Amino acid sequence: MPFKRRHLGNRRRRKLLARLVLRRQVAQQQGIPPYLVFTDATLTDMAEKRPFNDYDFQQVSGVGERKLQL
Repeated sequence: MPFKRRHLGNRRRRKLLARLVLRRQVAQQQGIPPYLVFTDATLTDMAEKRPFNDYDFQQVSGVGERKLQL
């Protein structure tokens, strides 16, 4: 199923942009491609759901136990 773009308000767009910048920094530090940190779809889901704790974070698409521990 292709990724369906969802409308993000200005506040969520800024949060997504901040996550994209952070993802790039983490990827550069680790010497890996940014998509291995989190996919664009995962970052978009984070911006929409705004997880507050570990349980909420695990509800984000693309976040499993391993990513949670990192």
